[in-house]
Amino acid sequence: MGDDWKRLGKLVAERRKALGMSSQVALAEASGIGRSTIQKIEWGTASPERKTRHMLEMALHWEEGSISAVLAGGDPTLTAEGADAETERTWHREPTAPGDLSQLLRNVVFEAAIGLAPNASAAQIRAVEERARKLAREAGYTVARERQDTHTEEEPGL
Repeated sequence: MGDDWKRLGKLVAERRKALGMSSQVALAEASGIGRSTIQKIEWGTASPERKTRHMLEMALHWEEGSISAVLAGGDPTLTAEGADAETERTWHREPTAPGDLSQLLRNVVFEAAIGLAPNASAAQIRAVEERARKLAREAGYTVARERQDTHTEEEPGL
């Protein structure tokens, strides 16, 4: 593998840590990618397929195509969520209170989208996640809602 793959691995490891995921296992769980694949990517010894790249970009809050940009000598582009430091610290945190379905909804939507529509864009998956949040709130659940300014707030069920 060339230097570009090593550089990608270094950037993935740095981003994982910046998001508060201290282990490759945490990134594997957040992305749905196997731990050994994450390890190989971080070591620069793997050239992941398109679906794996997409899953990794989603978990790292990178725009679609960021991995290709890195391999071409550029830099990854953060999503709107990824640009906000507070969102980064809370994105992969487990629900903190019973009845807060935020993380569960995110995981379910992500897994369903990848399984049913592997070519779905990050924006399409986020739109489905927001719809799931709305439906959960309407059903009376407490779900953290991400406002337009990307800070997270608690919204009581309706």
